[in-house]
Amino acid sequence: MKDLAWIEISKSNLTNNIKIIRNIVGTKTIISPCIKANAYGHGLIETAKIFISAGANWLSVNSVFEAEKIRQANINLPILVIGYVAEFELEKIFDLDLKLFVSDLNLAQKISEIGQARNKTAKVHLKIDTGMHRHGVLAEEALTLTQKISKLPNIKIEGLATHFANSDDPLHPDYFNQQLEKFKTAIDQIRKIITYDLIIHCHKSASVLLSKEPIGNLVRPGISVYGYYPGDDVTKLAKDKNIILTPALTFKTIVGQIKNVPTNSLVGYACSYTTNRPTRIATIPVGYFDGYDRKLGNRGYVLANGQKAPILGRICMNVTIIDITDCGEIFSGDEVVLIGQQRNETIAVEQVADWANTINYEIITRLRETLPRYYI
Repeated sequence: MKDLAWIEISKSNLTNNIKIIRNIVGTKTIISPCIKANAYGHGLIETAKIFISAGANWLSVNSVFEAEKIRQANINLPILVIGYVAEFELEKIFDLDLKLFVSDLNLAQKISEIGQARNKTAKVHLKIDTGMHRHGVLAEEALTLTQKISKLPNIKIEGLATHFANSDDPLHPDYFNQQLEKFKTAIDQIRKIITYDLIIHCHKSASVLLSKEPIGNLVRPGISVYGYYPGDDVTKLAKDKNIILTPALTFKTIVGQIKNVPTNSLVGYACSYTTNRPTRIATIPVGYFDGYDRKLGNRGYVLANGQKAPILGRICMNVTIIDITDCGEIFSGDEVVLIGQQRNETIAVEQVADWANTINYEIITRLRETLPRYYI
């Protein structure tokens, strides 16, 4: 590689994760992997193509902007926009042949008006709020909204959906079960007035991996298709079921300047680290601009020459300082791993998340979009 920092993505691992989901849900269920947030840091377009080759049926994105980039790459698979869509974007729903979540009458009426003007019919999915209280129409109001939308021309309710608030907390399933029952009740009510077959979906990564009740005929797995589990409890229970996901992402950089500093040297901004021995330090050209969390300073480590090299001082905007005293013979330009494996050592995304006091989702989605990504 001829870059200062880059990301490597394993095509086979991404493919394997989709196949695992397929084995769980069966051949008749639509798999619509979430590729929002630059495919969770893995690169939107190339990841979409890999998922399609692996058997994904649809793609789920957050925004019309993401959907447009996919269409510009000549990808014609059905695309479901699961995030907020503003009125000024509705024309593109028709231009790009997109499906979207709808949860209020005003938006549905605007879609209907555009559809009439274009002599086209938009396919929408009614988002039902069963307890997440983010997007969606309250479950108690879903039937009434369905009745009103059903009377509008050039708009068709193709599916019903909800989103779980805590399916990633399987040891405390009460609220998950409450949401599930609310969703099932809403489906039963709506099916009394909509007689054609509907696409029903509610399951995301945690519930796909663990749910004993495979409701619906579409799933929207997110972090699992990239090889990660949504939480420690899900990890244990999934692995107990022999569901073994494989992370696809490795984050790398190179050694920059190397020098020796004496004992009691102050390192980095705010002098937040003091050496307690003669120390061989190196810079690496990665910082918080690249999405490498500032909270990793004085807590985390990277891998250099197959050894753990502690991070010294604060993470800078474009630079991090590491201790290579115990790493053997290292030269400027040598490869450094920030996430992933080098020889017999591995830094898992979950480990980095623990150092930064956050979750694995945030670590990978914040990786700078303009970092080169190589698919191997």
